[in-house]
Amino acid sequence: MEVVLEGVSRRFVLKNRAVVALRDVSLRFPSGGVSIVFGPSGSGKSVMLNLIAGLDRPDEGSISIGGNVITAMSWPELNMFRRRHISYCMQRNVLIPRLKVGLNIALPLLIRGVDRGEALEKARDLAEALGIGYTFDRAAYTLSGGEQRRAVLARSLTYRADLLLLDEPTSNLDEETAERVRDVIMDYYREYGPTLIVATHDPGFMDMGDYRVRLVEGRVVEQG
Repeated sequence: MEVVLEGVSRRFVLKNRAVVALRDVSLRFPSGGVSIVFGPSGSGKSVMLNLIAGLDRPDEGSISIGGNVITAMSWPELNMFRRRHISYCMQRNVLIPRLKVGLNIALPLLIRGVDRGEALEKARDLAEALGIGYTFDRAAYTLSGGEQRRAVLARSLTYRADLLLLDEPTSNLDEETAERVRDVIMDYYREYGPTLIVATHDPGFMDMGDYRVRLVEGRVVEQG
């Protein structure tokens, strides 16, 4: 699914000060390709992914995914579209603290009506691949930051999505573990062929992309 941003801007007010997170951004992420979004902290990478995921709305401009203008959808329409087409690994490690790690990972499949045993088997396979199989039956709140990061990533890889958005998937990880995570992500890409957009500081992703975008202070300063 091609992702197109046209004249997208997003502003916030923080502590009575206006902050422009994105400034008139126009981009075209290729369908079925691997796109890498990079730039310093605070450059607007996470804001952009939140907008593409339909978790937020731009102040100006439009966003379309696979020809569907998501900025023109109602919130219920957008929620349904996201559920059908998008998987998103957010930058924040959002897990249900007292739920076991395995169930946290399997949650998207269970919501979709997949048999519990099948869903947990898929979740366990991903946990093992990402090196956190030993945490499977532990409560999520007991995990370290790096373990949480991998559990959140595993959850985003449980089902086939048309658009996969990953925000800093290797943060809080040592290089050996980060390499393992990159391999799992690319295995998913090769198997399912989604449009993949990764926002990252990790230089290990730079040679993996078909298309690269560099953001600085909310502006696109490099692309191609």
